[in-house]
Amino acid sequence: MSVISLSPTKEKKLIEESRNDKTKFSPLYEHYQPYIKEFFKHRLNDYETAEDLTSAVFEKALNGLDNFQWQGVSFSAWLYRIARNTLIDHYRKVSRNKPVASSELLQEFPSQEKQPLELIETMYSEELLYSILQKLPPREKDIIYLKFFDGYSNKVISQITGLSETNVGTIIYRTVRKLRQMYQERSE
Repeated sequence: MSVISLSPTKEKKLIEESRNDKTKFSPLYEHYQPYIKEFFKHRLNDYETAEDLTSAVFEKALNGLDNFQWQGVSFSAWLYRIARNTLIDHYRKVSRNKPVASSELLQEFPSQEKQPLELIETMYSEELLYSILQKLPPREKDIIYLKFFDGYSNKVISQITGLSETNVGTIIYRTVRKLRQMYQERSE
């Protein structure tokens, strides 16, 4: 179970209730909606599109709730699989090479507590890291976001992606090494 997931017994109860009465889906929606929206916000840097895709995920989840089966996959992993597929569909429709303005990145990383110079240094580092993350292949980028931004274990990531747990660990290890090297080269 990840830091995001509800307890399996509570989750199971809510899903069974929702299957019988769709209006009972709201506790699941209220719990998971912020995480799914954050999933999209990190990948798109577009708040409105993130909200639209989040809505699409929950619409698909609600409509497909009768198809969800408890076979070693948590409900949150199932939601993230839907989110991942929705994001892939979105990328197919829209060019992924849309340039990102620096002002958009500044809005993503506000901090009122830091001094101006420290804020500029932090924004530069975050902008550099963001640009490096965008250069990763989609599978590596997805796994890094699931691990470090969403807090999932390798086991849950393997369920979401369909890869083995060992393969996920290997990809994380190699990708972190690659990111560290790319970051050092770009920041020198």
